[in-house]
Amino acid sequence: FLQGIRFGVSNSRSHMARVLYLLSFDTANEPVGRIFDKHLDQVPHWVWLSWIPQLLLSLQRTEAPHCKLVLLKIAAVFPQALYYWL
Repeated sequence: FLQGIRFGVSNSRSHMARVLYLLSFDTANEPVGRIFDKHLDQVPHWVWLSWIPQLLLSLQRTEAPHCKLVLLKIAAVFPQALYYWL
């Protein structure tokens, strides 16, 4: 899913919900979080803007370390977009 977003596949942005869903079931031994962190820098920051509310809610769950990285990147590039949801 993240590779599709990186290369600009037209419907791949709609699969971001699936990525966040898979992260919610990730444990320490699962590869989903590692792959997410590995490909995070290759995904454009603007892709995450529509998912800010879900990312903020994820800070209370097991996927918090991964979502925190995304939110920090958004805060550096688009601070007002993040501030709006706070």
